[in-house]
Amino acid sequence: MTDATMRSPPGEARRGLDGGGPLEGGVGLGSALAEAGRQAALTEEEWTVFVSRDATPGRPVSLG
Repeated sequence: MTDATMRSPPGEARRGLDGGGPLEGGVGLGSALAEAGRQAALTEEEWTVFVSRDATPGRPVSLG
């Protein structure tokens, strides 16, 4: 695979499935999500609402 292929989203997915590490200078998904969580800075009340939300799947949309 070429370097350009490895940097595309499908290439990144293949790299992850093949057991390859992150690219040089890249940010891992977990690190990016953790940073987003820190920046959100939810209050205790907001966090309580977030984790207690109804997780029931929504009704499917009818396209017919």
